[in-house]
Amino acid sequence: RRGCLPLFVAGLLDDVYHLRPLTKIGAQVAAAALVLAAGERVEIVSNPVAATAIGLVWLIGMTNAFNLLDNMDGLAATLATVSCLFFAIDAYAVHTSAMSAVLALAVCFACLGFLPYNLRLSRPAAVFMGDSGSQVLGFALAALGLASSWTVAGSTVATLLLPVLVLAIPILDTTLVTLVRLFEGRPITQGGRDHTSHRLVYQGLSDKRAVVLLGGVSAALGLTSLAYQGLDDTPITLAGALLT
Repeated sequence: RRGCLPLFVAGLLDDVYHLRPLTKIGAQVAAAALVLAAGERVEIVSNPVAATAIGLVWLIGMTNAFNLLDNMDGLAATLATVSCLFFAIDAYAVHTSAMSAVLALAVCFACLGFLPYNLRLSRPAAVFMGDSGSQVLGFALAALGLASSWTVAGSTVATLLLPVLVLAIPILDTTLVTLVRLFEGRPITQGGRDHTSHRLVYQGLSDKRAVVLLGGVSAALGLTSLAYQGLDDTPITLAGALLT
């Protein structure tokens, strides 16, 4: 909550006045610092400097991943809904945390309430989330992922991979876009139709079918992460995650 408020304000200012990338990054660093200062640490790493660095990279990286992912009506909200559902399941069944479960379900239902106005079957979107929405979503999901596995001592490989698998689509999409733009000599922050969702449309899917497909893949990845936790077999988990 502490980190989401400054990000929302910064995102709202960016939607209205178009802030510079460095200003946006500064707001993200400040938000991440608030979360880490409140005690949400990567406890699986003993070195405090390394733990802080991993936490900052994770929080800022996922914030920007969802910001970039908000390139098609309904996409960011759909993937956030699916991700929050699996974080809520984890908070109830694995790493018991009533607070994490409530926050995950709150974000999940907020996205469900937003989708009918943003992903409409026969009409264009009535509302858009903008940076004030996409950044907050990414940051909230990153914080939930941090709390679900990486702050629990003695976590297994399966639980450590849970946030990575649940958020695999935004992670891989951001990695793809970043590498392609660097290879082509374009600024990473410059928008373009080179995301995974756009590539699916180029292959013949409609925008809405591309969103549904990516939502289904995200759900399948979340189910895989739960299956790995049930198996509790490190070699199978590592091989499966690599194959995924």
